[in-house]
Amino acid sequence: MGTYEKFELVLDVRNADYGNPYNPEEIDLYAWFFSPDGDSLKMNGFYDNYQGRDQWKIRFAADRAGTWEYQVFARDQDGTGGSERAAFSVIESGKKGWLRISPENPNYFMLDDGSSFYGISVYYPWNVTRGGLDRFAALNGNMFGYWDCTYDNSGNGGGKYLLESMESGVGRYDQRKAARIDEVLNWAEARDMKVMLAIWAHGYLR
Repeated sequence: MGTYEKFELVLDVRNADYGNPYNPEEIDLYAWFFSPDGDSLKMNGFYDNYQGRDQWKIRFAADRAGTWEYQVFARDQDGTGGSERAAFSVIESGKKGWLRISPENPNYFMLDDGSSFYGISVYYPWNVTRGGLDRFAALNGNMFGYWDCTYDNSGNGGGKYLLESMESGVGRYDQRKAARIDEVLNWAEARDMKVMLAIWAHGYLR
C-alpha cells in the first residue's frame, strides 16, 4: 500500500438555509467517495472563512491509486440536495501516510506504506516556527505535541486565539486559529512529522 496526494473540493453551496455554518444541525455538508475497487467512504465538509474566503471545502486523502468517483450532499432544515457523480485520478505522493497501530503487534506503530514508526518526539505546544521544526528534524525528530491555546503568539495573526474563542462565540470556530492549525500541520507534513493536537488545553477546563 502506498500513500497518495490530497484531494480538495471547494464547493458552491447555493440556496441553503442556515444561520451558523459550524452547526451540523443547521447545515451538514459531506461527500461519498467511491474507490476503484467499489467500496465507499464518507467524508464531512467544513466552512472556511479565514480572511473572508466564504468557502465550503471537503478534503480527502485516498488509500489507493486509480480513478475515484465522488458525490456531494448538503442537508439543511428544508431537506437534502446532491451533486452529480464526478471522477478524479489519484497518484502516489511519495509520503509514508497515516500513523496506525501495527496489526502484527499492538504495542508498535506503522505507516500506510508498511514501514515501522518509532517516535522521536518533543512537546512543542506553542510559538511553533519553521526554523524550530527544522532544528528538530535535524535531530531526527518525527512527532511533536501542539496545543490549541492562547499561548501560541505566532502565525497568521491567529496564534493567541482558541479554536472556539471569546470573539468567535460559543458554537463557532475562530478562523484565525483554524488557519494557524492548518499552517502548523502543513509545516509538519513538509518535514514528515506527525502532530499530537490538543484540542482543549487542561488550563481551560476549569
